[in-house]
Amino acid sequence: MPDHPRFWYVRHGETDWNLTKRYQGQIENPLNETGRAQAARNGEVLRKLFADEQIDPGGVSFIASPFVRTRETMEIIRETMGLDPMAYSTEPRIIETSYGEWQGLLFDEVQELRRDEWEAREADPIGYVVPGGESYQMVIERVKPWLDALPGPAVVVGHGGIMRVVHYLLCGIAPEDMMKIPVRQDRIRLFEAGTVELL
Repeated sequence: MPDHPRFWYVRHGETDWNLTKRYQGQIENPLNETGRAQAARNGEVLRKLFADEQIDPGGVSFIASPFVRTRETMEIIRETMGLDPMAYSTEPRIIETSYGEWQGLLFDEVQELRRDEWEAREADPIGYVVPGGESYQMVIERVKPWLDALPGPAVVVGHGGIMRVVHYLLCGIAPEDMMKIPVRQDRIRLFEAGTVELL
C-alpha cells in the first residue's frame, strides 16, 4: 500500500509474562523494568527523529491499544519525547490477539498438554481458532478497517500479533511468512510506501 500514511509502530515493552514465554493475549500485565527501559529507548529514538526531520508532533496521531502495558509504553514514549504523557487516544481494534484457553499457559505447556491444538494451529496458523480465542484471520478482519482509515502520520503502540498483521496488510507478504516476523520490543518499525524499516 504505497499511498498509505507513514507511521511508526512500537510493540509494548517487556512484561514478566513475555520474559517467561507465557501466553498473554488479552490478559492485563504491567511492564517490568526491562520493558520500561525499552519504552524509554524507543521514545528517545522518536524524539531525535522528529527533531532531525523537523516533524511537528502536533500533526501526528498518537494511538495505543487500551491495555495497561501499551498505555504505559505510550506514556513513557511521550514523556521521553517531551510531550504530555496523557495526550493520546486508544483504539480497541488493535488489542492483542485473544489466545483463549491458552492464555496464562507457558509456550511449552501448550505444546505438551494441548498437543492436538498446537499441531492444528501449526498446520493452519492463519485460520485456526484457538479454543475460546481468535484466529489470525479474525484479527486481520478487525485491524484492516482501522488501518485503512488511518488519516495521516501516526505513532502506534500495540502488540506483537498486531505488528505481524500490520506487516502482512501493508507489505504484501505471504500469510505463512507473517508468523515468522520477529516482534522485538526494543525497536520501532517505520511503515512507509509499502516498505518497513527497523529503527
